[in-house]
Amino acid sequence: MPLERHIARLNTLIDTFEAGDGELWRTLEHLSNTPHRMLVSSTPLVDVSEATSIAPETLIDTILVPGGVGLTTRRRDFTMKGQKWRFLKAFDQRNELSFDTVPNRFVAHFLRALLTELRHMLRAFHQLGAPADVHEDARWLRRKLAAALEKNEAIRDAEPLQFVPHDDLVLNHDPYYHRILLAFADLLGA
Repeated sequence: MPLERHIARLNTLIDTFEAGDGELWRTLEHLSNTPHRMLVSSTPLVDVSEATSIAPETLIDTILVPGGVGLTTRRRDFTMKGQKWRFLKAFDQRNELSFDTVPNRFVAHFLRALLTELRHMLRAFHQLGAPADVHEDARWLRRKLAAALEKNEAIRDAEPLQFVPHDDLVLNHDPYYHRILLAFADLLGA
């Protein structure tokens, strides 16, 4: 690719982020301060002493799990065929707040794709002998994008996407995430 096309692409990236008084930067800042989150329910098998909220509907399942119950001579939880049994394990119902959501994964994917492109662009600028100010502009944009990614733990630590979720409700209806989706479509042609 000729140097002029790389420079034009860099200018497109910078213009997209700086347009509207830096609206895309403000969007990333907002998402950094208020990342998407969801409540995740799970029922892990734990020792009875660690359980905090035993799901009653799982007691039969606990009996079927190897090591879930044991014979006892002391306190018993139930008696079966004249023998005393005690629960050793239990399925504990837990609710946790998770930031590992599709919208956060998408923002991470977008930023990482741009950082990869800028890394290749900087290499091309070096090989093609681009002017120093072009190098500096590319480094400046790469630093700002890297800082945006690193600033938000929820986005930085997000799992990789398997595909771009164009039909995700949050990406399509939350104005901040939607702005990122539109920028992705404009800049990366997806």
